Amino acid sequence: MARADFHLCIADFIIHVRNASHLPMMLEEGYTSFLVDESEAQMTVHAYAGIPEEASGPAKLVYTAEQEGSDLWRIELEDGRYRFTVFDQDDATVVNQVAYTDGDFSRWDIHCRILEQEGEQGICPLLYPMGPLLMYHLTVCHDALMVHGSAVWDGERGRLFSGFSGVGKSTMARIWQEHGATVINDDRLIIRRVEDGYMVYNTPMFYPDAPRRAPLHAIFLPYHSPKNQIVLLAGAEAASKVSAYCIQHGYHRGHVEHRLDVVGGLCEVLPVHRIGVVPDADIISFIRDNEHCD
Repeated sequence: MARADFHLCIADFIIHVRNASHLPMMLEEGYTSFLVDESEAQMTVHAYAGIPEEASGPAKLVYTAEQEGSDLWRIELEDGRYRFTVFDQDDATVVNQVAYTDGDFSRWDIHCRILEQEGEQGICPLLYPMGPLLMYHLTVCHDALMVHGSAVWDGERGRLFSGFSGVGKSTMARIWQEHGATVINDDRLIIRRVEDGYMVYNTPMFYPDAPRRAPLHAIFLPYHSPKNQIVLLAGAEAASKVSAYCIQHGYHRGHVEHRLDVVGGLCEVLPVHRIGVVPDADIISFIRDNEHCD
């Protein structure tokens, strides 16, 4: 989908993407429902056509994200600015974007590989994983967290099920959905502090989905178990468990400290449960009967 300048609203953050090139901008399908009218932005992106050459001056490597031995993206510090090099997900020898940002992460200059779609050339500044990287840097600059998890809203309470792949987050979301609950998302979520508590939001994925949000009342850390069982966690134990499932990049000390502060505040307000799960419909009544409610 080719576009001129546009604004996105993700977790009530506004991202303004400005076209600084001669080519149209493309937007992945999952972002289209998050488009909004012009509004005051917390982050501005300037998109350019073409990948610049390697850093001309001294650059210090500060972080590399890898998967199966290949670089997904890396961060270098160059002349006081961060330089993000993002590689193609199908061919790690191809650079999709080179992005520059300064210390407050509110402005990004993203240089994009020129793509061809339906015979037309264009640029895609938010092409995965650049989009989630921008979302992550919004959370570290505000009272927010990006987490791996499934969130559901049953009309009265919002519940987050968080953990690594394979613990049953998507299964929990499906069971709740089959019994009338709304699934906010079952993969990547943003939690934000609001005036009267916390809200949980979905984020754009590779598939189309409407923006969703719900008040958040409780957190559950599921694991497979021969019987349903639940333990209320507290203090440092609760905070350390929740922090482990946050999406985090440890290259910036200030971001790490900020995340720990936000997680600590979250766990002081919301109950955190360790829950053993038998994946059938009985888990819903078990949770409702045994969860801690303020």
